[in-house]
Amino acid sequence: MQDSFQVGDRIVSPQLNTISRNGTTNRVEPKAMQVLTCLAAKPGEVISKENLIETVWAETHVTDDVLTGCISALRKAFDDNPKTPAFIQTIPKSGYRLIAPVVPLNGKVNAIKKSAASRKLYVALAVGLVLIVAAASWFSRERDAIHSVAILPFANSTNDPAAEYLSDGISESIIESISQLQNVRVTAWTTVARFKNQAKDPLTAGRALGVDAILTGSIVQSSGELRIQAELVDLATGSRMWGQQYIRQTNELIPLQKEIALRISESLRLKLSGQDTARVSKQYTTDPEAYAFYLKGRYFWNKRDQENLERAISYFRQAIERDPSYALAYAGLADTYNLMDDWGKTPPSESFPLAKAAALKALEIDDSLAEAHTSLAFIKANYEWDFPAAEKEFQRAIALNPNYATAHQWYAIYLATRHRFDEAEREIKIAQTLDPLSLIINLGVGEIYEFERKYDLALAQFQKTLELDPNFMGALGHMVSVYEWKGMEREAKVAAQKTAAAAGDADEAAAFARLPAEGGKQARARYYLQQDLKNKTDGKYVAPDGLAENYMVLGDQVQAMRWLKTAYNEHASGLVFLTVNPNFDPIRNSPEFQQLINKMGFQN
Repeated sequence: MQDSFQVGDRIVSPQLNTISRNGTTNRVEPKAMQVLTCLAAKPGEVISKENLIETVWAETHVTDDVLTGCISALRKAFDDNPKTPAFIQTIPKSGYRLIAPVVPLNGKVNAIKKSAASRKLYVALAVGLVLIVAAASWFSRERDAIHSVAILPFANSTNDPAAEYLSDGISESIIESISQLQNVRVTAWTTVARFKNQAKDPLTAGRALGVDAILTGSIVQSSGELRIQAELVDLATGSRMWGQQYIRQTNELIPLQKEIALRISESLRLKLSGQDTARVSKQYTTDPEAYAFYLKGRYFWNKRDQENLERAISYFRQAIERDPSYALAYAGLADTYNLMDDWGKTPPSESFPLAKAAALKALEIDDSLAEAHTSLAFIKANYEWDFPAAEKEFQRAIALNPNYATAHQWYAIYLATRHRFDEAEREIKIAQTLDPLSLIINLGVGEIYEFERKYDLALAQFQKTLELDPNFMGALGHMVSVYEWKGMEREAKVAAQKTAAAAGDADEAAAFARLPAEGGKQARARYYLQQDLKNKTDGKYVAPDGLAENYMVLGDQVQAMRWLKTAYNEHASGLVFLTVNPNFDPIRNSPEFQQLINKMGFQN
């Protein structure tokens, strides 16, 4: 039914995708209009969900949530109450029916009165026309297909900082969904997050990111209602590819986010398989509160410090309590516990077993989850030292989601610790392409050069990283080490002072300023050692491999080996860097050291 028709007191124009009354017009998505025309073809009759999905999405696999989203959009356009409907009635466990009267306009005959022969001829002509148009446009679509996209952070127009997790979370969730498309490069969240609250023109941001298209959006939350505006723009032409405003209840956020992701996917001018569509529209939970807790967990996980990691754990656990089958929440919990050893100053024997349990639970629920495979690989490599299993998990994760930058990043570091430097450089460059403004990934590029003893390249990369954030302690700290290994004591002293200042430790910065340039490396090691031993006496966890490294700088190889053995017994994650850390070069060929790394599985 392509001719205009009247439903109750509304005028429906399928060709324009509009529903009008008294001069007010509401526009709906094409798929929603197709659902309406299917219902209007048989007014008063119940149309099953299966029938509607098969008719509207004939060549594509979608879930019921997509149909539910279309029905919700139609009800908004009709201003229809689902509890006391005047237009569309839900028939539980069956489907939907249009209960308002349908009247054809323009003197046309209602489609439901056409003869069977007429319908068959119409279908045949329509199919033929579709084939002709498809053949004519195939080359154009292939040429104009979008192969890279960036989802900028949605603007939080609520003016409530407490809603920040929601605007960030929607953007990150859409990225997560679109990343499931194998032939589209999606810029990672940590890179697009750097454009948050910037007044930069979206086209300028998109060109800086080197993508074909960019999505911008805003969200307003008020009294249980969400107003979301989203727009997809082609960077080559500056033209709008898709845009929509949504008004939904807060408890409809999950299907709405999936609907937006699906609309973006359909607008990229790519030939999507049923499997592609299923991946994009996949829903990990139906519980709105569990989803909100998950978004808050990811929000605090991204802040990467002990206090916020502990908050992330709390939110992921609340998400799991709400929905014990929420695989993504378990994966988030695993990711957080994986970082607690380093960022959270937690003994590895406490954090890694919890990380493993969460990762295995996520995979038990959903074995296709790349995030969970990546978390498990990290545990296998850094805690269990089961290197073949780690590699298998990394490769599985990347095969499932080639757009997951963290999988490439962690795999690259793993390869470097195995002295497979060419492969490591390739993987870290892939991660950098996916997430070009990530501080951690840019640091990883420099770390791999550092492990290869390519010190000049490492310094250049750390300088580039500091251009993103001049106070990033990771890059500053590594620069201190590289300057020391190059014998550049004055530069090392300045970098050490900057590192202490960036950490907010004025006493440490002042102490380093008083040190002479000559012998500064040993003096700094002595200072760190004293601080660490004091913390250990005070009951705080201190990584034993860090103590061993400071003893090596001070020339005390006996104490260094003692603490390395302690690190081995604790399965400290830093031990995987033993074979690439230059500070251990003086004892690298000693039988005791060789025995230790052989026991870890480095003999091959």
